[in-house]
Amino acid sequence: MTAFAFDAFAQEPIGSDTRQSIVQRLTRGINVDVSLPKAGSPDKVLYEPIQYDAVRAAGFQSIRFFLSTADDPAIYEARINDALDRGLIVVICLWGSHHWASSPDKGIDEFVSVWNRIAEHYQDYPIDLVFELFNEPAGLFVKPGQRHGLKDGGAVMKYLNAAIPVIRKTNPNRLLAIGGPGLNGAC
Repeated sequence: MTAFAFDAFAQEPIGSDTRQSIVQRLTRGINVDVSLPKAGSPDKVLYEPIQYDAVRAAGFQSIRFFLSTADDPAIYEARINDALDRGLIVVICLWGSHHWASSPDKGIDEFVSVWNRIAEHYQDYPIDLVFELFNEPAGLFVKPGQRHGLKDGGAVMKYLNAAIPVIRKTNPNRLLAIGGPGLNGAC
Protein backbone atom coordinates (compact mmCIF):
# COMPACT_ATOMS: atom_id res chain seq x y z
CA MET A 1 0.00 0.00 0.00
CA THR A 2 1.21 3.47 -0.84
CA ALA A 3 0.07 6.65 0.88
CA PHE A 4 0.20 10.11 -0.68
CA ALA A 5 1.41 13.02 1.40
CA PHE A 6 0.72 16.70 0.93
CA ASP A 7 2.11 19.39 3.16
CA ALA A 8 -0.82 20.93 5.01
CA PHE A 9 1.24 24.06 5.66
CA ALA A 10 2.45 24.60 2.09
CA GLN A 11 3.15 28.20 1.16
CA GLU A 12 1.09 27.95 -2.04
CA PRO A 13 -1.75 25.54 -1.32
CA ILE A 14 -2.96 23.37 -4.16
CA GLY A 15 -6.70 22.91 -4.34
CA SER A 16 -8.14 19.65 -3.08
CA ASP A 17 -9.76 19.08 -6.51
CA THR A 18 -6.32 19.11 -8.14
CA ARG A 19 -4.89 16.76 -5.53
CA GLN A 20 -7.82 14.38 -5.80
CA SER A 21 -7.57 14.42 -9.61
CA ILE A 22 -3.89 13.48 -9.51
CA VAL A 23 -4.42 10.64 -7.05
CA GLN A 24 -7.38 9.37 -9.10
CA ARG A 25 -5.31 9.46 -12.31
CA LEU A 26 -2.57 7.46 -10.57
CA THR A 27 -4.95 4.51 -10.36
CA ARG A 28 -4.74 4.12 -14.15
CA GLY A 29 -0.97 3.85 -14.33
CA ILE A 30 1.78 1.61 -15.58
CA ASN A 31 5.43 1.00 -14.73
CA VAL A 32 7.69 1.86 -17.64
CA ASP A 33 11.01 0.15 -16.98
CA VAL A 34 13.24 0.91 -19.95
CA SER A 35 16.88 1.72 -20.46
CA LEU A 36 18.16 5.18 -21.28
CA PRO A 37 20.35 5.70 -24.35
CA LYS A 38 23.39 6.71 -22.25
CA ALA A 39 22.79 4.63 -19.12
CA GLY A 40 20.93 1.64 -17.85
CA SER A 41 20.76 -2.07 -18.34
CA PRO A 42 21.53 -3.45 -21.81
CA ASP A 43 18.91 -6.14 -21.10
CA LYS A 44 16.04 -3.67 -21.25
CA VAL A 45 14.22 -2.06 -24.14
CA LEU A 46 15.74 1.29 -25.11
CA TYR A 47 13.54 4.29 -24.28
CA GLU A 48 11.77 5.98 -27.17
CA PRO A 49 9.26 8.86 -26.74
CA ILE A 50 6.71 7.06 -28.90
CA GLN A 51 6.31 4.53 -26.07
CA TYR A 52 4.37 7.17 -24.15
CA ASP A 53 2.00 7.58 -27.11
CA ALA A 54 1.22 3.86 -26.80
CA VAL A 55 0.72 4.28 -23.03
CA ARG A 56 -1.81 7.07 -23.64
CA ALA A 57 -3.54 5.15 -26.44
CA ALA A 58 -3.97 2.19 -24.08
CA GLY A 59 -5.88 4.43 -21.66
CA PHE A 60 -3.25 4.88 -18.98
CA GLN A 61 -3.11 8.24 -17.24
CA SER A 62 0.16 7.92 -15.35
CA ILE A 63 3.57 6.32 -15.65
CA ARG A 64 6.04 5.26 -12.98
CA PHE A 65 9.72 4.71 -13.51
CA PHE A 66 12.80 4.20 -11.39
CA LEU A 67 15.75 6.46 -10.67
CA SER A 68 19.17 5.23 -9.69
CA THR A 69 20.93 6.73 -6.69
CA ALA A 70 24.09 7.18 -8.78
CA ASP A 71 22.57 9.13 -11.68
CA ASP A 72 22.45 12.88 -12.16
CA PRO A 73 18.74 13.78 -11.98
CA ALA A 74 19.06 15.64 -15.29
CA ILE A 75 19.42 12.33 -17.14
CA TYR A 76 15.69 11.74 -16.65
CA GLU A 77 14.46 15.13 -17.91
CA ALA A 78 13.58 14.00 -21.43
CA ARG A 79 11.53 11.04 -20.17
CA ILE A 80 9.70 13.23 -17.69
CA ASN A 81 9.07 16.03 -20.17
CA ASP A 82 7.91 13.60 -22.87
CA ALA A 83 5.35 12.12 -20.48
CA LEU A 84 4.16 15.47 -19.16
CA ASP A 85 3.81 16.76 -22.74
CA ARG A 86 1.42 13.86 -23.36
CA GLY A 87 -0.70 14.74 -20.32
CA LEU A 88 0.54 11.86 -18.16
CA ILE A 89 1.14 12.04 -14.43
CA VAL A 90 4.76 11.02 -13.80
CA VAL A 91 5.90 9.14 -10.70
CA ILE A 92 9.65 8.97 -10.25
CA CYS A 93 10.61 6.29 -7.78
CA LEU A 94 13.99 5.91 -6.13
CA TRP A 95 15.59 2.48 -6.45
CA GLY A 96 17.70 2.15 -3.32
CA SER A 97 21.31 1.17 -2.96
CA HIS A 98 22.12 -2.42 -1.97
CA HIS A 99 24.67 -1.34 0.64
CA TRP A 100 21.92 0.31 2.69
CA ALA A 101 20.87 -3.19 3.73
CA SER A 102 24.21 -3.85 5.42
CA SER A 103 24.67 -0.33 6.84
CA PRO A 104 21.20 1.16 7.35
CA ASP A 105 22.34 4.05 9.53
CA LYS A 106 25.04 5.10 7.07
CA GLY A 107 22.61 4.91 4.18
CA ILE A 108 20.32 7.60 5.57
CA ASP A 109 22.76 10.38 4.67
CA GLU A 110 23.03 9.12 1.08
CA PHE A 111 19.24 8.74 0.82
CA VAL A 112 18.72 12.33 1.98
CA SER A 113 21.47 13.61 -0.32
CA VAL A 114 19.97 11.86 -3.34
CA TRP A 115 16.50 13.23 -2.60
CA ASN A 116 17.94 16.71 -2.06
CA ARG A 117 19.54 16.58 -5.55
CA ILE A 118 16.32 15.30 -7.13
CA ALA A 119 14.13 17.83 -5.30
CA GLU A 120 16.35 20.78 -6.18
CA HIS A 121 16.58 19.74 -9.82
CA TYR A 122 12.83 19.30 -10.32
CA GLN A 123 11.54 22.03 -8.00
CA ASP A 124 10.07 24.08 -10.87
CA TYR A 125 8.25 21.15 -12.46
CA PRO A 126 4.44 20.99 -12.33
CA ILE A 127 2.55 19.16 -9.62
CA ASP A 128 1.96 16.36 -12.15
CA LEU A 129 5.42 15.10 -11.23
CA VAL A 130 5.16 12.89 -8.13
CA PHE A 131 8.10 11.77 -5.99
CA GLU A 132 7.91 8.20 -4.69
CA LEU A 133 10.53 8.10 -1.98
CA PHE A 134 11.40 4.43 -1.85
CA ASN A 135 10.80 1.38 -4.03
CA GLU A 136 10.38 -1.79 -2.00
CA PRO A 137 12.86 -1.15 0.83
CA ALA A 138 13.01 -4.86 1.73
CA GLY A 139 14.16 -5.72 -1.78
CA LEU A 140 17.07 -3.36 -2.39
CA PHE A 141 19.18 -6.14 -3.81
CA VAL A 142 17.69 -9.31 -5.23
CA LYS A 143 19.44 -12.47 -6.41
CA PRO A 144 17.69 -15.75 -7.19
CA GLY A 145 16.46 -17.09 -3.87
CA GLN A 146 17.78 -14.11 -1.89
CA ARG A 147 16.45 -10.70 -1.01
CA HIS A 148 18.48 -8.10 0.87
CA GLY A 149 17.05 -4.86 2.08
CA LEU A 150 15.73 -2.77 4.91
CA LYS A 151 13.35 -5.18 6.61
CA ASP A 152 12.90 -3.22 9.83
CA GLY A 153 9.98 -0.79 9.61
CA GLY A 154 11.66 1.54 12.09
CA ALA A 155 14.71 1.83 9.86
CA VAL A 156 12.55 2.60 6.81
CA MET A 157 10.72 5.30 8.76
CA LYS A 158 14.05 6.89 9.72
CA TYR A 159 14.91 7.18 6.04
CA LEU A 160 11.55 8.68 5.13
CA ASN A 161 11.43 11.06 8.08
CA ALA A 162 14.92 12.33 7.27
CA ALA A 163 14.18 12.98 3.58
CA ILE A 164 10.72 14.55 3.70
CA PRO A 165 11.77 17.86 5.34
CA VAL A 166 14.63 18.21 2.85
CA ILE A 167 12.25 17.68 -0.08
CA ARG A 168 9.72 20.12 1.39
CA LYS A 169 12.30 22.94 1.44
CA THR A 170 12.24 23.15 -2.36
CA ASN A 171 8.97 21.33 -3.14
CA PRO A 172 6.40 22.39 -0.55
CA ASN A 173 3.45 21.34 -2.75
CA ARG A 174 4.91 18.22 -4.34
CA LEU A 175 2.85 15.05 -3.98
CA LEU A 176 4.93 12.39 -2.23
CA ALA A 177 4.11 8.72 -2.61
CA ILE A 178 5.21 6.80 0.46
CA GLY A 179 5.08 3.04 0.52
CA GLY A 180 5.37 1.02 3.67
CA PRO A 181 8.22 -1.15 4.77
CA GLY A 182 8.64 -4.43 2.97
CA LEU A 183 7.82 -4.69 -0.71
CA ASN A 184 5.15 -1.97 -0.93
CA GLY A 185 2.43 -4.60 -0.88
CA ALA A 186 4.00 -6.92 -3.47
CA CYS A 187 4.46 -10.58 -2.65
